Amino acid sequence: MLKPVNVKKLDLTYNNISEEGIKVLFGNNYFPHLDVLNLDFNVINNESLQYLSDLTYDLKLNVLNLSRINIDIEGIKLLCKCKIFSNITQLDLNQNNISSKPFKVFIQNSSFKKLKVLNLYRNAIGSDGLKYLALYGKERLSTIEKLNIAQNRIKKEGMQHFEKCTFFTELTYLDLNNNKISNEGIISLSRCKYLKKLITLDLHECKISNPGIRFFVDCDFLSNLKDLNLMGNSIEADSISYLSKCAFFKNLENLNLENNQIKILGMKFFNNCDFLKIKKLNLFCNQIGAQGIKYLSECKFLSSVTNLILSHNNIRDEGMKHFTNCTFLENLIELDLYGNEIGDDGLQYLGRSTFLSKLETINLESNKISDFGVKVLFTTTFLKELRNINLESNKITDKGLDFIVKSNNFMPNIKKLELYGNEIINDELEKKSRMFSYLLY
Repeated sequence: MLKPVNVKKLDLTYNNISEEGIKVLFGNNYFPHLDVLNLDFNVINNESLQYLSDLTYDLKLNVLNLSRINIDIEGIKLLCKCKIFSNITQLDLNQNNISSKPFKVFIQNSSFKKLKVLNLYRNAIGSDGLKYLALYGKERLSTIEKLNIAQNRIKKEGMQHFEKCTFFTELTYLDLNNNKISNEGIISLSRCKYLKKLITLDLHECKISNPGIRFFVDCDFLSNLKDLNLMGNSIEADSISYLSKCAFFKNLENLNLENNQIKILGMKFFNNCDFLKIKKLNLFCNQIGAQGIKYLSECKFLSSVTNLILSHNNIRDEGMKHFTNCTFLENLIELDLYGNEIGDDGLQYLGRSTFLSKLETINLESNKISDFGVKVLFTTTFLKELRNINLESNKITDKGLDFIVKSNNFMPNIKKLELYGNEIINDELEKKSRMFSYLLY
């Protein structure tokens, strides 16, 4: 007989574990100190869950991952009866195609009295699922602090039910991404005054436009919000105007506005935003152009930003001129300029800027940089902290690579330099350059 072992974390993802494997794992309490168990993508059928529900010993397990096991309504009932799981604080049931009725059974029979994290990503609980949550959740799920119900076919009606979940007073994390809650859903969210402890809110691709944002800014109870994801909605200039008047944004640290329609006028409104603590700002693909960058460069809140994403915005060299003259970039560490039609002139502006002294990582992939731009970048004396540079898919030839190899002393801190997709064809030069561990092709 095997002796108990002192294992605290066990990851058995994608191992075709079925009933026999479950009996081996749990039959004789071989893992009395197990804290985290990952059974994602296995064959945990109802027979396996029936066996587990019959066990009576006390397991100290805190985190249980049962994602992608195709659990059905009977399996849900059996899971809720498992006494050995009564101490878990995090339960992952991702991608199990759980619909509203099995979710109702879970809520009504849950024995997880200490549950703090419930992950239901990519199921099918729908708006009816939130109706059952509002009706029956108070007794068994009021301890939840983090709730992920992303991609669950929830619509505006579901958010009307969520508005009634007043027992979620401890919630700090809420993920609603890829649910078509629309502007009406945001109106319901704006009434959820019990969400005073919320720190992270994910609303990306939720069919939200200007009217929804107008209601959202009235959520003064969200004063603790630090992380907000609004990616992939229909946010335009008016939305930025509304956000600029939002009092609770003063504590925001991470704002994701990727793939919206902010454009130049929206960037003008950014100058009125009072982001006192913002650290990461994502403006990927918003058609802001060079003029939009000019407006952004006038924003004083940039002085707290450490990570700035400006990819796919048609910034061009003119935009780089405005950006590199910005005096509020003293704390910027990571800068993403992927796909912005930036050429050698833009690199000259970058190389001459005295305001990027802390920059460590820059992404210049898919621009129009040639060997001359490489020379400018590798001879500047103002970017001494650079560690990671991405120059993939530009116009760099053997000449540019030769210069990099010969001038490596200019940037002694470089750890990673990516050059895939350029015009480097000299095999001997390539072999020579491989002595530099940071070079990647």
